[in-house]
Amino acid sequence: MQDRIPGNPGQPWQADAERLKHVVGQLMDCQSRWLETGHEMRLADALKASRRLWSDLQEALGRGTEEFPLEIRQNILILSVYGLSRLEAVEREPSRDALGGLIALMRSLSVSLQPLAQAA
Repeated sequence: MQDRIPGNPGQPWQADAERLKHVVGQLMDCQSRWLETGHEMRLADALKASRRLWSDLQEALGRGTEEFPLEIRQNILILSVYGLSRLEAVEREPSRDALGGLIALMRSLSVSLQPLAQAA
């Protein structure tokens, strides 16, 4: 993903998990401040960061990174496609509830990546 250091033999997915947590934080801030002035701009910024994250994740997985077994890479890729579809649903019809579904998915992926990052 974008924040990953090329050729880093350490824990390359740790940065991805941290980036996911950051974007989730942005989305949660939007959700909690939904009725406040400026929520449209916060939402646009958070969705842009989310889209970039999902796209970067797909790109990294599409390159065939060998840090994880093929089955895990494929499952994460499927989740990323679903994540982008949830993001597009929020863009079409913005609501707190729709945003909650995207947040839950991204939080789950972030938590799931942490043990994988430590094992890689």
